[in-house]
Amino acid sequence: MGTVMTTSRRSTINEPDSTDPGPQSRRCSNRLFGSSRRHVRARRQTSWHSSSSSYSRIAGKRRGDLVAVRKGLYFKGVKTRYGMTRPSSEAIAVEVLGTLGVGPTGHSAARALGITTQVPAKPSLTVAGPVPTSVPGVTVSKRNNMRRRELYYLEIALLELLRADWESTVEGGWPVLVSAAAGAIRDGKVRPSAVAEALATEHSPAARANFARLTTDLRTRRRGRSTVALA
Repeated sequence: MGTVMTTSRRSTINEPDSTDPGPQSRRCSNRLFGSSRRHVRARRQTSWHSSSSSYSRIAGKRRGDLVAVRKGLYFKGVKTRYGMTRPSSEAIAVEVLGTLGVGPTGHSAARALGITTQVPAKPSLTVAGPVPTSVPGVTVSKRNNMRRRELYYLEIALLELLRADWESTVEGGWPVLVSAAAGAIRDGKVRPSAVAEALATEHSPAARANFARLTTDLRTRRRGRSTVALA
């Protein structure tokens, strides 16, 4: 893990992971460093940083510390006995794509929710809107539903699984998916109302049918726990 620096943008984002609910729910607990011309958000040594073009000069002076990932994009890793760490392909892709309307699909979605041990040969992401070219190491698919741009990373993962991906990716089947969804909702990483709004314009009857089934099963699950608590 480490820090990524770009020479083309000034915004700051964190490295996405399976526990990151998305841009709307990130907290301000991270320390903010810099001036009005350069802002760097740091969380231990695992944050993503975007900054001004001054990093292109830094890169030239500190090539031993920075790794060029692509044009205008540098990674400041953590030195280990085996050398400098490098970012994952998925982390690089989200840095390039941004976080708005971006989320995993297929086995990548199941991994984000912690319901598969399978590691895809190439991470798969979806993006609401145009798909940028030259995103190395990942498969990026376009989705036309612009309401996805209001969803968290894990909400998009759940939506993608509800489109029918769960049948071939979730280890343990539907009950495991229900349990994972319940946990994500409890932790505030999935908002059923937001997913429902996005599904209203999703071109997938299967996703809407599976969401209705999921909602029913979650209610039954809650009632069952209430009955046990009262007994």
